[in-house]
Amino acid sequence: MKYFFLTLCLAALTSCFGPDCVDPDSDLIDRGCGNLFTYKTYDALDNTYIWVRADRDALTLTEDFTTFDLKDNMAITAGIETFLLDGHPFCTDVVIVGQTTTALWTAIEGTVSIRVVRPPNDCTETYVVDVILQNAVFEDAKGDQILVDEVRYERVWVNFLIG
Repeated sequence: MKYFFLTLCLAALTSCFGPDCVDPDSDLIDRGCGNLFTYKTYDALDNTYIWVRADRDALTLTEDFTTFDLKDNMAITAGIETFLLDGHPFCTDVVIVGQTTTALWTAIEGTVSIRVVRPPNDCTETYVVDVILQNAVFEDAKGDQILVDEVRYERVWVNFLIG
């Protein structure tokens, strides 16, 4: 019985280090978390980030790009967000004291294309995606708009929780 238990534990541990199990940080380019959220710096404004959030469970994603319209789409949203202080609250459990959103533009038009680069597997429920935001129109509460031709988020590790 002791050997059976030892063999069972050894098999469980080694299965996560097999040839299909890779270090998720080994070839990532852009940042993300959750199921599915990605962001990057929006250089046109100080302390500003451009992000895409999608409900993966509501979408059919494959290894080929699938394109979704942002207009009136509850499963995918995008935004441009400016913060008072340097830094952001995305994908972190570190609180920046005094950090607040000073401006928020929400996408009202455009498309988001998503493909799964590495799906969940026996080793992990996380996965890696590529996301392309195109021809997006963002609008704030005053009606001011920002037009964005294209933003690419490449090799983004998602489906994990911070903490």
